[in-house]
Amino acid sequence: MQKASHRTGGASSWPRMHDPRPNPLPWTDWFLEVFVTFTRPILQIVFLIQLMHPFWLRFAKCFLEKLGFSERLFFAIVTVGAHHTMWAMVNGFFLCCEEFGWLEKYRLPTPVASRPSYSLKREAILGTFFSGVPMFIGSFVFYPVYQYFGTQSALAPLPSTFELWKCLALVKFLSGFTFDVTHRIIHSQRLYKKIHSQHHRFIATMSIAAEFAHPLEGFPTIIPPLVLGMHPFVWCSFLYWEQCNAGITHSGYCFYMPSLHENKHLAKIFGFGLLADESAYHHHHHFRNKGNFSSSMYDSLWGTQDDWLHVGKTAGYVASLHEQEKQRVLKTKNKAN
Repeated sequence: MQKASHRTGGASSWPRMHDPRPNPLPWTDWFLEVFVTFTRPILQIVFLIQLMHPFWLRFAKCFLEKLGFSERLFFAIVTVGAHHTMWAMVNGFFLCCEEFGWLEKYRLPTPVASRPSYSLKREAILGTFFSGVPMFIGSFVFYPVYQYFGTQSALAPLPSTFELWKCLALVKFLSGFTFDVTHRIIHSQRLYKKIHSQHHRFIATMSIAAEFAHPLEGFPTIIPPLVLGMHPFVWCSFLYWEQCNAGITHSGYCFYMPSLHENKHLAKIFGFGLLADESAYHHHHHFRNKGNFSSSMYDSLWGTQDDWLHVGKTAGYVASLHEQEKQRVLKTKNKAN
């Protein structure tokens, strides 16, 4: 059995295992990861944009023409609105799942000692709610900079299909790359305790943990609209999707169904692996804290998913958690007897 080196999680940006290290993902699988990482979210966001644009126009005309709001104020309002609306929907659903025992068989088992306390949950919820204040101020203050780089009126026509795909591909790359880089930096020994340890107070992930982080960690989110001059509705749609994805990734619910995952290529392309792969992948990052910093696409490149590969990826990790839970139950019964 392989042993982990002293650089295994927590305050470490490059956790590795001793030789022999697990075999990396085959290049064919890596290219599939890249294809899915970009194509699936863009398809979903484009669908959302086309579906909701008529409602956006009515909403924007109401604020800008009837109520007389400025473009600057409207941009700040919809930025916070898109963020908090999806946050409330996703977290409301998963909190109900936890409270009423819905979908319990898909919940990743964790020891009671690792589960967040009521006070930590309350702190995370209130922190995210009040984060709307600096988010609003930042959006309002930086709006002239957005305009300088090309952000148009909320009532401007949408970009062409080609321009829309190009913009979303660039923003997906920029947001993913900046998150990967900054996440590794704040896992360094100097910054982990000062900045990122707040987020890792959630050892067992919950959807509300997604936004529970140091204020500096949210700074990279202003980069995409800042440098790409995104249409306000495209920006809000992207933010809406990102917030949904963050909540799902941290949910702690893994819808891993072998019958749907037997063909890994179909599972990836058609989205059967959305909740299973991403939630289990990030749960591993919190619970074991040994790599898995962003997505398999980047972790494969940098060689920081050794432990994930060693346990057998999604199937192996989920199975190991259930086996540990069985052992805990048996131990508790033995003590009672």
